[in-house]
Amino acid sequence: MEAGEVELQLEEGEKVHGVSLSLSGEEVWLRTDSNSFYVWRCESVGLDAHQNHTFTLIERSSGSGQLGSLSMSAGRKYALLTDPRSASLWSIERNECVLGSEFREGEGGRAVLTGAVHPDGNSLLLAFEDKLRLYLVLLAKFKFQAEFSLRRCRTLIFSHSGLLAACHFGRNANSSLTVINLQRLTEICTFKIGA
Repeated sequence: MEAGEVELQLEEGEKVHGVSLSLSGEEVWLRTDSNSFYVWRCESVGLDAHQNHTFTLIERSSGSGQLGSLSMSAGRKYALLTDPRSASLWSIERNECVLGSEFREGEGGRAVLTGAVHPDGNSLLLAFEDKLRLYLVLLAKFKFQAEFSLRRCRTLIFSHSGLLAACHFGRNANSSLTVINLQRLTEICTFKIGA
């Protein structure tokens, strides 16, 4: 291993599917195609050329094998992990799940496709097959705040200020990007993305 390299031991045939870097630059989070989530903390080990540096497995979803999503906040140092049936908010500092919720199809919900946590860590967006929902993060639960009729959103991202969010949905020539004003809870515009 050369100076500055970090080794990641994956299961046989497992591949990295997503990566997120905290805004502080202190943590690197990885998501694999089998819904395993790994974290590596830069400040805890330093980069000594003669040390082995490894990622730590923090959660392996027992979901249906569909990919989840990974999103990080800056203010409260949270990571949002989703899979098709649940959303979990992890404290980066304590390395533990601080809040989670399951979503069942028979209870008015559909599969969770993706999610994003607000930069301040106080709210989150979850995309379901038939809608996009905004939730407040409370001490004991995610509280529903608003709903948007955007179907099958594939990617969600908050602006750095958290005043806007963008939602990408569709595929290829039918792909679109909708921008949402989170103060007024309205869709500002939709961009059609041509192939």
